[in-house]
Amino acid sequence: MDNRKWLKRKYPKSFDLLNDLMDDKQLYKFKNHRFKLGKLVKDKQVDSSTKYPKGTIIWFKRSNPVKSFNHPQNYAICKCNEGQEDITASGYHSFDIYEEEFKEIFE
Repeated sequence: MDNRKWLKRKYPKSFDLLNDLMDDKQLYKFKNHRFKLGKLVKDKQVDSSTKYPKGTIIWFKRSNPVKSFNHPQNYAICKCNEGQEDITASGYHSFDIYEEEFKEIFE
C-alpha cells in the first residue's frame, strides 16, 4: 500500500498537517518502524539553542515498555524549527522525552 494512502487511513483528521510534516523517507521510517504520533503539551528545551514550542507534532517510540521508573523516556523525532534546518543533515531532530511532556494523537 502506498505510504500516503496508509497515512490518510491511519490519521484521517490529522492527515493534512502530517502530509506536509513528513517527507517520503521519514514517512517510510515512521510506518515501518512503528512510530506513533504525539503533540507536545509544554515547551521542550532540547539543547542550548533548540526549543520546540507547545503543540509541536512529534513521532515517538516507547523505549520503556514496562514503564520502569528507572528509565521513563521515549525516543522522539520532530521536524526542525523554521530557520534551523541546517542543525541536522536531514532537517529532523531526535531526542529523548518523558511521557508527561506529550500526549498521543490517535486520529
